[in-house]
Amino acid sequence: LNAAFSEASFADLSTLIPLMYGIIIVGLLVFLRSIAGTVVTLLVVGLSAGSAMGLAGWLGIELSPPSAVAPTIILTLAVADSIHILVTLLHALGQGVDRRAAIVESLRVNFTPVFLTSLTTAIGFLSLNFSDAPPFRDLGNITALGVMAAWLYSVTFLPAFLAVVPIRAPRRRQDGKNTMEWLATFVLRRRRRGNSAR
Repeated sequence: LNAAFSEASFADLSTLIPLMYGIIIVGLLVFLRSIAGTVVTLLVVGLSAGSAMGLAGWLGIELSPPSAVAPTIILTLAVADSIHILVTLLHALGQGVDRRAAIVESLRVNFTPVFLTSLTTAIGFLSLNFSDAPPFRDLGNITALGVMAAWLYSVTFLPAFLAVVPIRAPRRRQDGKNTMEWLATFVLRRRRRGNSAR
């Protein structure tokens, strides 16, 4: 079982993880239409995962095949935190608000929801400490550290980065909708199509 876990982890590192990062980058570029937003999201992901793994090493937590998937889980939460803040910021910029005011408004709107999501997720992963298997306890602790690091970086580093790099609101389509609004409208118009097929 240990050998199978190790082999699967190495196989994922060479194929699935690069593919996953590629899909995330393409998705961010398509939906945000912002190179700065994509870069800062990837930086938040890297800093969060790096902080979690560094703290785990400093605390003496040993890596095992189950706990080695923690960076992938942290990636999910770090992207979600960053996207919430970025979408509000880009929307404000699209409305003609200046950059500083847009950053402040985005943090005002998203600070509490993103914090509560991160906190409850961290508590959920910390509950793995009740597991009888030490590797799963390690997975829970590393992920909890990473989730809270992702929140911290998304409300400190992300706004600071966007305050100093060039960023502009994505161009709106001729019908006045951006890509995310178009996708939302597309999905809502077809929400009953699956039910009617049954």
